[in-house]
Amino acid sequence: MKPRNKSRSKPRRKPRRKTKRRGGNIHTRPHIDDKSAFIEYVDHSDFTVFANGSTGVILKGVIRDVKHSHYYYIKTGLPVKELIFKLCLIHDDAAAANDEDPPKWKLSSIKMPYIHTSAFNQEIIIQNKLAQATIADPICPVIVYSSIYTTELSAKLLEQISKNEKMSVIKQYMTAALSSTVYKTVKPSGYRRGAATVAVPFDSKPRLGIIAMEYVDSTKFVRLDQLFKSEIDALSSKMKNYVNYASALKDAKYNISQLTALGDLPDDLEYELEDSRRNVDTYTRELAQLKPARGQIFSTELVKLRNMARLVILEMAHKTGYTHGDYHFGNILVSAKPQPHIFRLHTEKTHIPFPDFDDLEKVILIDFGYSNKIPHDIFSILDPILSHVYDNVDTIDFDDFKQRISESIYLVHNVSRNDESHLASFPDKYYQWFTGDYECSLCPDHPYFVRESGISDDEYAMMLDILRSRKSRSSMASNPPIGEASNPPIKLYTPTV
Repeated sequence: MKPRNKSRSKPRRKPRRKTKRRGGNIHTRPHIDDKSAFIEYVDHSDFTVFANGSTGVILKGVIRDVKHSHYYYIKTGLPVKELIFKLCLIHDDAAAANDEDPPKWKLSSIKMPYIHTSAFNQEIIIQNKLAQATIADPICPVIVYSSIYTTELSAKLLEQISKNEKMSVIKQYMTAALSSTVYKTVKPSGYRRGAATVAVPFDSKPRLGIIAMEYVDSTKFVRLDQLFKSEIDALSSKMKNYVNYASALKDAKYNISQLTALGDLPDDLEYELEDSRRNVDTYTRELAQLKPARGQIFSTELVKLRNMARLVILEMAHKTGYTHGDYHFGNILVSAKPQPHIFRLHTEKTHIPFPDFDDLEKVILIDFGYSNKIPHDIFSILDPILSHVYDNVDTIDFDDFKQRISESIYLVHNVSRNDESHLASFPDKYYQWFTGDYECSLCPDHPYFVRESGISDDEYAMMLDILRSRKSRSSMASNPPIGEASNPPIKLYTPTV
């Protein structure tokens, strides 16, 4: 029997290398474990402060050499250059039920709360749940790694990220907080109202909690407050004139009321009354020009992003059963691109125009430290209201849409945060933009930014158009043109905490 000719034998195919799917837009290279991939990324990155979160500081890490990045984008295969990191301090005594004055740690001039391990875990669960519920069109970053570090490991990690002066300051504050003795204020046994409380040291040791998440693909997102800032700065002269005219209008109206109360007036006071009435008309017109009614202070582009943010907060509530709890503009990231980028999709038959959805305007939420579960009695009302809107968005009557969205906004807004604080108890500028009672969370405390008429019909119409546009995008994404390969199935990262 002749030996088989090896040169003519069919070569064996190499097995396909498996990847670790992280969800969203990022995968991890297959040859490295989660912790090692994270540590190497940190070792070779430069960090800057991205924002001050509700329960910790949020950093952006940019890798210096992409060969040390073991994360890559699903769509392009390119290595990930940027990640977001949230650092917070954990004490298992931090959520004592009888703590009269929960302790905080100092970050420069800001006081940050210590959080309990369960709260840290809950934040991760909520963010993962939201990512999974909106996986076709994510409205939050997907977590790639999370962990809780002991004091010794915390010191090493803080050393790695403190390469510049500003980061060195953060390291100093966090290191001091990790090494300090923390006291909780408790009521002694047999406590009576008005009696003295007792300061008791924490039993638990402080630890550093870290959550690393995607920087939402390669699209450049910015905080919504950064976009509003430039337009707010440009309004400074109008704000000053508005106060002057508002004060003059108030004085003129008061003068009219005083003169009218006198009854018959001599000629000189009659002339003064007529002059005051003319001033009221003049000042009213001037105020209308300085501050047009119904939310026209800011550009149409910013008003649209603000309305998109409202819808995303409602979507989170509907799809997860949780409120965000801290929706000031610093926790809202936007990608403001006015026109979709069109590329040509090559198939065997033809070239088909197809939008690149990552280049459209988009809003996402970050920092879920104050998220709270919506009580059942409220969610049982909210769920059918929003379900009807989403199921009938193409045909819903405008007045019906307006009523349902308005009711949903107030239901969500009236749910307390997980620290039991009510959003209405904070200054209007933080959260009242959501209900339409204030212009924006970055706006200074100033009567110019108070809204007396709430959300306008134009804004409700804009929100309806946004929802219809999103439905059309989702339909195109789920039914791509011939030849378009669908994304591989996505498995969310399971954090180790």
